[in-house]
Amino acid sequence: MDGNLTASDFGRIKQEYEWAARGAVDRLRDQFDLIVLEGAGSPAEVNLRDHDIVNMYMANAVDAPVILVGDIDRGGVLASLVGTMELLNTDERAHIKGFVINKFRGAQELLRPGIRMVEEKIQRPCLGVIPYWRDLALPEEDAVLWPRRRALSKDDRVLTVGVVEVPCMSNFTDFDGLSDEPDVSLYAVTNDSDIVPDLLIFPGTKHTMKALDLIKNRRIDRLARRVFEGGGTVLGICGGFQIMGRSIRDPEGIESRRAEEGLGLLDVETVFQSPKVTHQVSGYHCSSGIHITGYEVHMGRTTLGPSVKTFLELQRVNDAGRYPDGAMAAEGRVCGTYVHGLFDSPEFRRHLLNELRSRHGWSPLSLSPVRHLDQRIDQWADFVGSHVNVSALSHIATLPSN
Repeated sequence: MDGNLTASDFGRIKQEYEWAARGAVDRLRDQFDLIVLEGAGSPAEVNLRDHDIVNMYMANAVDAPVILVGDIDRGGVLASLVGTMELLNTDERAHIKGFVINKFRGAQELLRPGIRMVEEKIQRPCLGVIPYWRDLALPEEDAVLWPRRRALSKDDRVLTVGVVEVPCMSNFTDFDGLSDEPDVSLYAVTNDSDIVPDLLIFPGTKHTMKALDLIKNRRIDRLARRVFEGGGTVLGICGGFQIMGRSIRDPEGIESRRAEEGLGLLDVETVFQSPKVTHQVSGYHCSSGIHITGYEVHMGRTTLGPSVKTFLELQRVNDAGRYPDGAMAAEGRVCGTYVHGLFDSPEFRRHLLNELRSRHGWSPLSLSPVRHLDQRIDQWADFVGSHVNVSALSHIATLPSN
């Protein structure tokens, strides 16, 4: 948010939006027997208490019992649990029914004296200690934990994939599939550098104009052209696709009420307009015929010029009609799409990577064994269930907070 906002501004914003949060809970209550409200940061941000509509505010609004979860891997978890209870007011403390310690490494008998002390201090039980799972491989929340770029030698047949780190980056899980591939070194691109990746990706963003400004100011557009000229591929997803075009116009003031020249990598033009497009989709990649699935979330409408071809053919879930998506040029080495989740398709992912490998003269790789997200979530649920007091949690979930 704008740092110049006053306390009265925050109060007005809270009044405008808290009804939406309450309404969402009411709609979910009509559909489900149990709702889990996930916290956003600490529940004891006392400096934000008057303006927040998350954490303890929502717990109080819907009379929900609360479980504190502490991340011991960051250090100081015992003090954090005690300090959190100290900073909550009396009404907020009444909602807290217990605590869980997450990401524990080591021998639990060494932790037990500390747990007993915390239980005595806050008068709430410990409901479990969850060990650290190194190879969890679940999507990250609200941020990218970029892996360190591998140190490569001339003999390493590893593809470099750079993802441009733009402001307000969205849909961070778009690249999880790439990071799991054995022949990929994935890293964040923050400026024009001497490293020229095999694949440069402009990701989705919640503020396309800001992202475009940063890319130009840091000369990442020059890097994109060097990637293309060197035989690599440049790909834009959603806002990244819009950035790659000739122009972006915003006549409705959705972001900025201005027009801006894009990077000119694709012969397309984008206009921001309502309503927002939100659809689950399936279809195929026009060049290879490979089936893909994903989803669209965007405000822009993009028109293709004569020098580009359609990238994907799509249809919306529960809709038989097909429509074109995205654009590509230079035999698919410069392309853009509105579809998120494109790299969740193992076949498409391996097809693209093998094309990059062929430009180096390397032999293709076969599909890697894939654990689907639902399988990974089920494994995580079983793992958590074996380390927490499920019966106590179930009992707490059925009771009002007070």
